Amino acid sequence: MIRMKIGFCKTAITPPIGMYLAGFSARSEPSRGVLDDLYVRCTALSIGGEVALLATLDQLAIDLGFRDKIASYVSDRLGIPQEHVIVCATHTHSAPYVYENDAYAEYLARSVAGCLTCAYGHMHEVRKVVMGRSYAPELVYNRRDPFRGVVDPELAVLLFKRSAGDVVFVNFSSHPVVLGPNNLYISSDYPGALLRFLDKILGFSSSTFYTGCAGNVNPFTSSTDLKNPYDRSRSSYSEVLDYARILGGEVLKALSLNSISRNCDGFGLLCRNVRLKVRKGVEELLREELKKFRDSCPRQSLWYVDILRRMLSRIGNGFVTTRVCVLALAGAALYFLPSEPFVEHQLFLKERSPYEMNMVVSYANDYVGYIPTQDEFEKGGYEVGMSIVERGEGEKLRDVALELAGELVR
Repeated sequence: MIRMKIGFCKTAITPPIGMYLAGFSARSEPSRGVLDDLYVRCTALSIGGEVALLATLDQLAIDLGFRDKIASYVSDRLGIPQEHVIVCATHTHSAPYVYENDAYAEYLARSVAGCLTCAYGHMHEVRKVVMGRSYAPELVYNRRDPFRGVVDPELAVLLFKRSAGDVVFVNFSSHPVVLGPNNLYISSDYPGALLRFLDKILGFSSSTFYTGCAGNVNPFTSSTDLKNPYDRSRSSYSEVLDYARILGGEVLKALSLNSISRNCDGFGLLCRNVRLKVRKGVEELLREELKKFRDSCPRQSLWYVDILRRMLSRIGNGFVTTRVCVLALAGAALYFLPSEPFVEHQLFLKERSPYEMNMVVSYANDYVGYIPTQDEFEKGGYEVGMSIVERGEGEKLRDVALELAGELVR
């Protein structure tokens, strides 16, 4: 029997102090220091002739052009098809924007390509895959409706047993904004703190965190005020560490009490480009927003302006093209969705997925803003107002994801 192989590699991508952090326009100063280093964590998986290369960066977001550049570098080095490369962001709001300057963007792209090449060159046979899940409803709330809104409290874990040391995937849906706009220090927020905890306490040195569909879900911490659900201004780094420790306990519980083991004889990766219809008049609104900011935009908001510019440049004939990928292995499926889908999309996929274990990963391969559900479009609000896609296009994304999953089952 042909067995799966997996390789892992990570490298620091911490930027120079003094770069502006992305995610909160309320910040008025550049970064002052480093709370913890940023990393890219890379995994290479293979079975027979199939290969998948996964990278996750401690960054706010990456777009399709950035992913394509990385895939091109990797393909040139390894001869692997570019569509087999998946690049995700953790969505920490305490890191600089990828395109803060051209030199940093190129450094990131080459760092990720080198990390993926490293993972590919250090693959070892997987003896078995352990799948586990736990639930932490007290750690999340729906920021659009904090008392009645939907969340997904499931924490999912995949552990790949190998002689060279276990590789672990963790998936949870909570916006990485434990640290708020008052923070001026570079940090990976709770995803990085969780992985450091897993390394130090549980001995999992080869771990990756995949942020789920958290477009409308925030972390609940000691300073959270549900009457002001978007306010993260009172948070502190101690809350990041506490949040990570609690999640670390949930990982241990998932693997100790609620786990099952599977052989490593199934593997498949499918990706598909999807054309999403943009909202009527959105191009004019983006142009007006850019015109308003062009001459008067404060330095700390240039990341926001660049995101708008890039989205506008990609709209053609009322559509924007993005990408969905599904990776299936050992009875589990990883759904890679672009941008910031609402958590309801994730719950829909999990309910209908043909696989026993499911991880839904957002901020994958591309960024085109928030992706609400049809019902949430009716309610308006911040995320809906910021969305460029037409009502119902989020449902199109998840339908394509299910189609790909069904094809992999066959």
